[in-house]
Amino acid sequence: MSLRLQPDWDLDTPFWVQYTKPSLSKTVHGKIMGSGESIGAFKMEANKKKKNSVFVHYTGVKPELVTEFRTPIATYSSIHEQKMPNIHCVSLTTTGELCVSGSDSGSLQIFETNSGTVRRTLKGHFMDVYDAKFFPSDKVVLSAGADFRVKIWDITDGECAVTFVGHTRRVNCLEFVERGRNVLSGSEDGTIKLWNCATGECIRTFPEKKLNQITIGVNQINLTSSQDQFISKTNWTEPDERESGTDGKVLYAAKDDGLVDIWDLRQLKRVRQLDSYSKNSPFSEHLPCVGIVNSGFNCYSAIGRYILVWDIRKPEQINQVWDPICTSNISVLHKDDLENSIWAATADGECFRIKDNKRTISLSGSDYEPINDLSYSSNSHQLITSARDGKIRLYRVD
Repeated sequence: MSLRLQPDWDLDTPFWVQYTKPSLSKTVHGKIMGSGESIGAFKMEANKKKKNSVFVHYTGVKPELVTEFRTPIATYSSIHEQKMPNIHCVSLTTTGELCVSGSDSGSLQIFETNSGTVRRTLKGHFMDVYDAKFFPSDKVVLSAGADFRVKIWDITDGECAVTFVGHTRRVNCLEFVERGRNVLSGSEDGTIKLWNCATGECIRTFPEKKLNQITIGVNQINLTSSQDQFISKTNWTEPDERESGTDGKVLYAAKDDGLVDIWDLRQLKRVRQLDSYSKNSPFSEHLPCVGIVNSGFNCYSAIGRYILVWDIRKPEQINQVWDPICTSNISVLHKDDLENSIWAATADGECFRIKDNKRTISLSGSDYEPINDLSYSSNSHQLITSARDGKIRLYRVD
């Protein structure tokens, strides 16, 4: 069951609220007045501890459904130069002080999170930028896009220090190996590449593509530390002199065929595959897996309107199916700092924290425009989203 508010709700004016039943079979509409009174089986109470936050109750079910809603503390519509840019990606520094965003113009913007002041514009990609991240040092940016390129940028002078060339289709996702001497990229060409940042060389490509092999795009990757049941050190060979920190690393890759491949990064061996169409699957047709988050022994993948939860110690079947009651497909997942909790966003503008299959916080703002990306900083308790409407929204979520 889920609740949704008018995207631009304000406590000083009336706003609509809707309740959606599981399986999307029933929607109930109501209105909350500025005075706090309501029309329908809804009631509202202001969050006295947090500004721009309310708790909305739906009393038409037992027990009643309660969700906290928050509005942005800042909305930026002119970070990128073009009118109505489609902003594909956003990423915060570890402190939350700066953010990098990439759009369909091929440019990246480095801006101050709390003011929207642009510090630096990075130009060098030919087309859309699909992913961008700060290195762990917060001084350097990694980016990738539709031009098949991966680039490293020095944000102090805006210069591109290294360009990685080797993918044959657009690059969708990026990941760091430890402090970033090596990085990983996943592409629509069906491959993941391990790169050496100092030399710009590709150390390995996996899986090795065969002639006439069907291409299955890689949508998201997530690197974790050792999970002993996946690692067989007896099969390790001597590492390439250009690689660093690959020992004991496990890589998860969400793909267009709905499967999640798990790789031993040191062996470059696929050690498991999570099948979204195995027992307990809610799907009757194949859909792409668009997001992947690993936390402890839980792995979360987003397919369609559902979040699949896997216990990676028992990967033969889906452990749980979370149904956030979305009216559109989930577009992105992001790790949270709470146990058994993640952040999710959808293709019709919803963004929420979900814990144990229950929405706990919903973030308002997007008027049914797809949310392309989100980034969460546990250090600053800030969350930022990018959307197709060209706006970047900043939230406080402590």
